[in-house]
Amino acid sequence: LFTYHDEAAKLAGATDYQSQGLAYSLDKGRTWTKYAENPVLPNSGIEDFRDPKVFWHQDTGRWIMSLAVANHIWFYSSTNLLDWTYESAFGHDQGAHGGVWECPDLFPLPIEGTEEEAWVLLVSVTEGGPNGGSATQYFVGHFDGCTFSVHPDAPDPELPTSPAKGAEPALWLDWGTDNYAGVTWSDIPSEDGRRIFLGWMSNWQYAQVVPTMTWRSAMTLPRVLSLAPDLRLRQAPIHPFDDYGKALETKDMYTTEAAQQTQLPLGQYLAFEADLSDAESFSLVLGDQEEYVSFTLTPKQGLMDLSREHSGETTFHQAFANPILGNWKGASPTVRYEVFVDESSVEIFLNGGEQVFSVLVFPSERYNQATFTANGKAVILKVVSKELSLQS
Repeated sequence: LFTYHDEAAKLAGATDYQSQGLAYSLDKGRTWTKYAENPVLPNSGIEDFRDPKVFWHQDTGRWIMSLAVANHIWFYSSTNLLDWTYESAFGHDQGAHGGVWECPDLFPLPIEGTEEEAWVLLVSVTEGGPNGGSATQYFVGHFDGCTFSVHPDAPDPELPTSPAKGAEPALWLDWGTDNYAGVTWSDIPSEDGRRIFLGWMSNWQYAQVVPTMTWRSAMTLPRVLSLAPDLRLRQAPIHPFDDYGKALETKDMYTTEAAQQTQLPLGQYLAFEADLSDAESFSLVLGDQEEYVSFTLTPKQGLMDLSREHSGETTFHQAFANPILGNWKGASPTVRYEVFVDESSVEIFLNGGEQVFSVLVFPSERYNQATFTANGKAVILKVVSKELSLQS
């Protein structure tokens, strides 16, 4: 299913300019034909009525549609994909409502370490993200084929210590500013079993003014979603990288102390562990003295801080250089880092995706150096820096 958008009707003042249509393919998705009697779900006069995500609900033997309607979600059911019945609404009193809700996705995930599962509802919001602009929130709960309800043990909604103006508490998928409108693949073979997510790597604050030519925006790395025992959503990068690329640096241990810096060559992939038992704070700096991104973890205070202030071109939007903050919740003093650096993006995964920062950057050239610094003493273990290539 897809959303029809009648721009002429919108400009003429109509509110029902969005409706849902059906298209089908007879050649494995290479070409598509629109159903002759579209729309299959007309609009009764709601301005924002879009982004259907459909799946087969085995327990009730029906198709279920999640639809973004203004700043909440409506659920519909159908036995034939043509005739849709309204079932329920969710979100009037849940989550962040700083802007319009978009791109819902509803799916079950097993709860790690248990025999149970819970349902996860992803919802993107156009404004009100924790660090400004658009962002993706999620809810963990129960779905019975008709209604979605939040799990009684779901984590509390949260914001960073100094949130952006207008931000509202929620369970945020990504502390970075550039992971929006993502959904997961349907019908991954059961023998695989993974729930794989892909997001749009931009932010509605500045998406239409980024300093690029011939292209605008990109996608995040695909990520495998999982549900931790505390019902927080993890997102770990898919790993086809072990057998590809050229190692620039591999080392078992570095020790970084106050007034010291440890530098190493940086490829597109950097992985290491940091023992921060004796560190007040630890910083990873990507780039040189002229253009760089810094990411600082202050574990005892539960703070994370990513700075793009000196990342390259930042003047195209007043908010682009603002601090990007997150709440650290790691229980162990040892933190696992995976960092992916492309020409215009940085994606940082901590402890297998327990905390994630996805951000755009616009340096004059890709960062090719990494620096470790610490307030106190940090022991850096199992360092791997690689240039990624599809040719091994």
